[in-house]
Amino acid sequence: MEASCWRQQHCSVAKVVVLGSGWRALSFARKLDPSAFDVTVVSPRPFFFYTPLLVGSTTGIVSPGAIIEPIRDNVPKCDSLRVHCKDVDLESKKASRL
Repeated sequence: MEASCWRQQHCSVAKVVVLGSGWRALSFARKLDPSAFDVTVVSPRPFFFYTPLLVGSTTGIVSPGAIIEPIRDNVPKCDSLRVHCKDVDLESKKASRL
């Protein structure tokens, strides 16, 4: 199902914006029920980066492709925006980008 169709069917659900694509952010986004929440991940990187494996990648023990996982594979039923977040206004529930 395309993301636009999925979003139209769930327009009455709560909106959750997850800032960043690190381990904690994507773990949180994966635990959200897509039938209850419309999730958007905002990050300048469209991927999750396994930093503990970086040393193994530089020495050739681990393939560089094995330490990067796209957000769309990690959290399949979410939208993702590839932008830097500059500020979050909690009162108006808006995030501004650079």
